[in-house]
Amino acid sequence: MNDYELLYLIEEGNDSAKEIMIEKYQNLIRSKIYRFNIHKDQMEDFFQEGCLVLLEAIHKYDSGFGKSFTRFFELLLVRKFLTILKKHNKPLSILSEEIVNSFQIEEEEAVYITKSHVDMAEKVLTKVEFDIFTEHYIYEHKIAQICKHLKLKEKKVYNALYRIKIKLRCFRELS
Repeated sequence: MNDYELLYLIEEGNDSAKEIMIEKYQNLIRSKIYRFNIHKDQMEDFFQEGCLVLLEAIHKYDSGFGKSFTRFFELLLVRKFLTILKKHNKPLSILSEEIVNSFQIEEEEAVYITKSHVDMAEKVLTKVEFDIFTEHYIYEHKIAQICKHLKLKEKKVYNALYRIKIKLRCFRELS
């Protein structure tokens, strides 16, 4: 039986269909617990939470959204696990150590803005890009602050920061 048939039977009050659905998704719940590196003594609690999320997903699922039941349930499950872990302040270790280490910034890679950087930016960047450059790199404002102060959308600020990096890198290579 596929998910849609089981969901229909569950809606009609068939308890055995609900049991089949729970049995069918136990491996998905266990794999998510494994991917979140849940400690052994908490695995059963997370599994029970996963089963509760499954029951919630069964009752809330609407095929009109164009997503499969599996994807819908998986989304709810991941959100629930993240919420639980955030409440307990457990560091998320979904990523492997190798990936985390690749995000580490070495001391030599840190960016220090000097007067020559500002002069170069004034020559190369547009007015808006220079304003964003100043806010972000000199005043060290966060994206939300820049958006509010310059009355720009977040997407525009991110795009401008990308262009700034490209332009300054190219200009530095040319000179």
